[in-house]
Amino acid sequence: MPIKGIVMWNSHGFNLSKKDTTIEQWVDIGFAKKDEQLYAQRGIFHVKNIFVMNVPPFKQREYCGSWTMPRYGQLTSLGSHVHKRGVLFRTWMPPQEPGCTHAKGCKPNTDKPAYTSTIYDDPVELVFDKPVSFNGEEAKTRTFKYCAVFDNGSTKKTAVKRRSKSDNALPGACSDTDVACLNGPKQGELCGGKNSFCDTKPGAGDGQCDACPLRGGLTTEDEMLILLGSYYINKP
Repeated sequence: MPIKGIVMWNSHGFNLSKKDTTIEQWVDIGFAKKDEQLYAQRGIFHVKNIFVMNVPPFKQREYCGSWTMPRYGQLTSLGSHVHKRGVLFRTWMPPQEPGCTHAKGCKPNTDKPAYTSTIYDDPVELVFDKPVSFNGEEAKTRTFKYCAVFDNGSTKKTAVKRRSKSDNALPGACSDTDVACLNGPKQGELCGGKNSFCDTKPGAGDGQCDACPLRGGLTTEDEMLILLGSYYINKP
């Protein structure tokens, strides 16, 4: 910048149909006047746990992570990014213990979060009119915890990830070793890619071996877990 325009390539945009189509994305960018520019805005884009999820068909699981702001950070906004099976995103303000990961058994807090969002394609953007200061020396006084719930068809069976509706050449692909029955009395059981295993009765021919675990990936059929936001540094 200075610029006249921005061209963006969105890696989320895959056309899985047999017809040509277009994808458009609009981004608004505001600039402070030159005599008003005091600090450089920095973005929170924490991707350490981006592909941590592994949710079996017809189950729901929650995953958590943490992010520590640099000392003297002044928080101006919080946001979130998940895909369509991310049904709840919550963030708790400091103090929090650093190093929260699913592998370490990190769980969501029981108190009310500072940030809550339930819609993946129009997430809440929490803007602080007065920036929140984090000047403490201890890391935990500047550490945020965030958690997201991913629902792979536990409340709505038709929302389960399906092998037939996914691009299996992409990350998050579903193989014969982990695909499960979509319907019938064996719903959710591993079926090895064989529809007949899922038949309502032997020889019925109505089985569908098509339900997949939900993992991280690039399209909205798969998932992501990212903490978003913005801040600036004001060191005394």
